[in-house]
Amino acid sequence: MLTNSHVVHRADSIGVTLSDGRHFEAELIGDDPDTDLAIVRINGPNLTPAPLGDSQKTRVGQLVIAIGNPYGFSAP
Repeated sequence: MLTNSHVVHRADSIGVTLSDGRHFEAELIGDDPDTDLAIVRINGPNLTPAPLGDSQKTRVGQLVIAIGNPYGFSAP
């Protein structure tokens, strides 16, 4: 899973909650604070990868939006 480095950098433990309510402990695979990107891995049944866009169509400077709920925060 791709996430922000500032969310997981130097974390003692990492948890991931999916939209279906399942919760998994995650393993940090890679972390780059300079680009604020990190990769974490979860293992579980029936995980469906998100479709990715065509990298040939992306351009430097293109807008990117990250959405998440840090520290268990969620909207009602």
